[in-house]
Amino acid sequence: MSMKMKKKIATGRPVPRLQAYLPIVTRTAFVVFAGLALSACSVMRESNYTGSIAQTGTEQYPISVERGEVSLELEVAPGTQRLTTSQRGQVSTFISQFRRSAGGQLTIKAPSGTVNEMAALNAVADIRIVLAEHSIPQGAVRYQPYGNGSAGDPPVVISYLGYRAVASDCGNWSQNLSITRNNRLSPNFGCAYQHNIAAMVSDPRDFERARPMGPASTERRGVVRDKYIRGEVTAADTNDSDQGTISEIGQ
Repeated sequence: MSMKMKKKIATGRPVPRLQAYLPIVTRTAFVVFAGLALSACSVMRESNYTGSIAQTGTEQYPISVERGEVSLELEVAPGTQRLTTSQRGQVSTFISQFRRSAGGQLTIKAPSGTVNEMAALNAVADIRIVLAEHSIPQGAVRYQPYGNGSAGDPPVVISYLGYRAVASDCGNWSQNLSITRNNRLSPNFGCAYQHNIAAMVSDPRDFERARPMGPASTERRGVVRDKYIRGEVTAADTNDSDQGTISEIGQ
């Protein structure tokens, strides 16, 4: 290398050293670590928040059990001699529900001093027949007149104090369902399902406690035991349709 070139290098701009970059690297690392710490705090806050909200429809719309009056109204027009077939079915279903969910006392209110008073008495006579069919003792039924000459045709009312399953009201459409980036339940999610379950349950108290187990069925156990003692096959007999092949059944 010529002396001229060496001189140019020696007298040129000095090469920067690592010490010159240390303050910059330190500041950059501090900013990065601070950002990671803040994002971690944000994730923790988000996790704590989402853990406190409902995750399923049953949590968002829980079913509560309340005790109150359960009633059935039967419209009776003047001159009616008997309950209709539909009304007898309603009374029978109502009494079955009364026996399952409450027990206690059943109250029958009939209008008195009204235009349809005689029709109401005829309806009560039919209700007594249905009560006897369900083996409801007379001591469990209380009869009460009402109306006192009020206008119109008041209904015959059957009621009792029982349990009912209640869910929260539906219809919360406050959220735009086209924006679901947070992946959370919509405000109305699960409401209709919970209302249907509350309406279909036979005994609302099942939501609060488990039913006791009934006695085991011993009929099949006795049959299997007798076959075992006689040395016979204990499996149930199959019918002819189960013994055919697919081609034979198709014909």
